[in-house]
Amino acid sequence: MALLKKRQVILFGIESTIGQDPNLTAAADAIKVEDPSWANEETSMIERSVVKNNMSPEQQVYGGGLKTVTFSTEVKGSGTAGTAPEIGPLYRCAGMGETVVGGTSVTYALVSTSREYGTLYYYEDGMLRKLHGCQVDMSLKMEAGGKIMIEWTITGHQMTYGTAQSATATTIVIDANASGVDDTYNGQYIEIISGTGVSATLVAITDYAGATNTVTVASWPNGTPDNTSVYAIHSDPIDVAVVSPTYDSAVPVALKGVPLTIGAYSAAIASLELNLGNEISKPKDIVSPDGFGRLEIIGRDPAGSFDPAVTLRATKDWENEFRTGQQQAIDTGLIGNVGGNIFRLQVPKSYYREIGSGDREGIATYEISYGSTYNSGDDEISLSYL
Repeated sequence: MALLKKRQVILFGIESTIGQDPNLTAAADAIKVEDPSWANEETSMIERSVVKNNMSPEQQVYGGGLKTVTFSTEVKGSGTAGTAPEIGPLYRCAGMGETVVGGTSVTYALVSTSREYGTLYYYEDGMLRKLHGCQVDMSLKMEAGGKIMIEWTITGHQMTYGTAQSATATTIVIDANASGVDDTYNGQYIEIISGTGVSATLVAITDYAGATNTVTVASWPNGTPDNTSVYAIHSDPIDVAVVSPTYDSAVPVALKGVPLTIGAYSAAIASLELNLGNEISKPKDIVSPDGFGRLEIIGRDPAGSFDPAVTLRATKDWENEFRTGQQQAIDTGLIGNVGGNIFRLQVPKSYYREIGSGDREGIATYEISYGSTYNSGDDEISLSYL
């Protein structure tokens, strides 16, 4: 049976314990996306330069790797002011803190500590992939006459792990923070990576009881584990029916009549971009079954571009502002007019990194790339839903 590209669903949620499956549901964690895809990340294929009596190559050995999932989402509110949008967990795992003012607003601003991690479920018609311990990068794009879109890149592990509480010849009680829902891990594989019963053999999970965190297997290849045993559950794709998601009811606002200002000047632009520029560390780890340790956002460089119409210098001297490093506040103003579906982007201190000439339907424009700096720290950008 062919799997259809149109029948795909993405769920994403915050992990209360890093690397542990939070048991996402189609009713609470669905995100409406466009153009989803997945790819291997940092895959290690080990070459074997064996000397022998011919020049035929030896088979390479898989040495571990991560996964990335990419997709785009519309920027739209939840439909209720003061209620986070469905893409809120993605912002949070992209190194942004969430501030909720009940009945009024939800604002996302950058943070340097207390970052959060996510789990992603990717349903491809009749198959499910899971990523854990995810960190995120994003790029926001605005095009006149279109809608605001964000391109997301989610990087994570295809496994979850912890220390066993106890075990028998055919069961293991996994971490108490694991999913509390029956059959969550059915069809996946468990491996004992250290402690009693350690073995490189992947053992099929035949059943899971959420109430007791008990995994059932046929047998263990190297003796019964115990409470010293560290396990890894490999989230290889499993065959499962696609879920029926529930999405926010709001629809995106068309980009027209936007009160955008740059340095208090109402610039005539056709497009604006903002990239978080997150630097995600992917440290090697010999203990980890996939060869990588905890992912971390270790740096960022919020930057982007816009294309204002050329003006006389007396009106706004773009090139002098570039040469002298003048800081300019970028503010979209309120986009939308219905509470629960109003959006605003603010970059309080942008500065031009490059400026060149452009053309828009015969109208002279500048092509400007910009960076953003801070006042007291973690305040380079602000994204608000009202």
